[in-house]
Amino acid sequence: WKVLLIGIPAGISTTVVLQLTPTYLNELGFGLNFGGFSTAMFGWGSAVGPFLWAAIARRRGDLTCSAWAFLLSFPFMALYMVFASRTAAAWLLFGVGFSSMSAYILTITLAREARGSNLGHRMAMIVGGTWGISMIAFLALAAVADYVGTGPILKLTPAGYLLSGVLSFWVLRQHPESARCRRAVMIAETPA
Repeated sequence: WKVLLIGIPAGISTTVVLQLTPTYLNELGFGLNFGGFSTAMFGWGSAVGPFLWAAIARRRGDLTCSAWAFLLSFPFMALYMVFASRTAAAWLLFGVGFSSMSAYILTITLAREARGSNLGHRMAMIVGGTWGISMIAFLALAAVADYVGTGPILKLTPAGYLLSGVLSFWVLRQHPESARCRRAVMIAETPA
């Protein structure tokens, strides 16, 4: 449940970013093709980031790296919202994808290693539960965006990444052994 709790705020933010960015950019005067390109920048960052963060997590631990990656998403997204009216801001979405999706991939690893119900149930909760709840939340936020505009809703997204990072550190504080979990597994697997 704690791993699911970590993933939900960032999942909601990611869903909002991916769904509303093209519309928001169109409202700012950009063509829809630039909105698609900007969303693709997020996706490209999401494809590259997990390779680097996984390498770091092998030494520092999955939960620790997940927490830092979620927190790193916050300034990237906040800066994107400040500079969204400039084309170069699309690179900031690369940074958001690079860090936020890396953090999410690491939370999937946490669900795999967590204690509790069986592996299938844990994986269903972190993958299906996170995105299912995120999509339901997006339905409500999209309705609000019809009244207040997409900009105010998008401006809330940095808070989701920040909250996921803070929750990760809260879980780390409750379970300090999880910070060393991956390192301990690596040491146990290393042949003598």
